[in-house]
Amino acid sequence: MSTLALTPRTAISATPARYENPDEDGYKYKRRIKSQKSKDGGSTITTFFESKLEHLLQDLPDASEFQNLQVGDVFRHTAQAFNPPKHQLWLREVRDDGDQYWQPVKIGHPHPKYKGKVLWLTNVLKEPSWVTLGYYKRALKDSEKGTPSKRKKAD
Repeated sequence: MSTLALTPRTAISATPARYENPDEDGYKYKRRIKSQKSKDGGSTITTFFESKLEHLLQDLPDASEFQNLQVGDVFRHTAQAFNPPKHQLWLREVRDDGDQYWQPVKIGHPHPKYKGKVLWLTNVLKEPSWVTLGYYKRALKDSEKGTPSKRKKAD
């Protein structure tokens, strides 16, 4: 039996995301939850939905198709017709009048609640994840060089 060794570089991608109430039926898009421990012993939670089609999305699905949709959730769509695949991201936001909506966002978008955290797609699975600004800057610099980002343990 082979054991996967987690290094700081791979840990962010290897953190398993789980489905919230996986047996709950009736929703096209199931809510996924990813938890990451932070250096202070706390954790950052990323909740997200995902879809995959050949093409980019022009319109988002109706809110009734999402399981337990909440402000702060991320929706990631993967358009597989491209090489490499293209990813579209939206963040669930709320207007002053209380209406909720999907706001198109890009990697690097600040977390609505946690200062110093920004949106990122993990290196391997391309799952949405809230990371520190320091990790984000290093990862961008590394991606410009074509090398995988090295994650320090403190991030």
